[in-house]
Amino acid sequence: MLMPTTYIYEFKNNLFFFIMSTHQIDDKALIPIDCLSVSLNTNESEIASTALEAINKFSIGKSKYMQYETDIINKNICKWVGARGIKSFEKNSRFLTMEKNVETVEYILTPFDNFNKFPYQWAFNKDLVKINMDSDLLDIGKAILLALERSTYHPERKDPKYRESKPKFFLP
Repeated sequence: MLMPTTYIYEFKNNLFFFIMSTHQIDDKALIPIDCLSVSLNTNESEIASTALEAINKFSIGKSKYMQYETDIINKNICKWVGARGIKSFEKNSRFLTMEKNVETVEYILTPFDNFNKFPYQWAFNKDLVKINMDSDLLDIGKAILLALERSTYHPERKDPKYRESKPKFFLP
């Protein structure tokens, strides 16, 4: 069984929370069906509430696309985030996943390496951020920003306008 999940991308000073679902036939692959966004400079509570809204909408609607219909899915992603193309989006963003584990009653945030330290996209499992589901919005927002700081940009990042953008909040 899939855990409720949202994919979180930082792109051009915004955070994008993909609402994930599965296809009616294939219920093993996650496919983005919609997107919520907030400014990276917004407060931690609003970041957390948007993330929780996205994760709570997990699999509400089934995707009309199969996971291998990447052209259509990528076109939707680019439309949601305002990217010129999927390659531009991939090279100029950071990525993490947020899973809701009902067994352990916690959110698990997994930062990803964007071809920076490894020649492929790789989860930083040693850098997981876990936070109890009972935590307040401020703490959940701080955990999201911490996980985001642990994820990396692509080494060929092409968008210098946003190169120095960093969240206003840092955790040690």
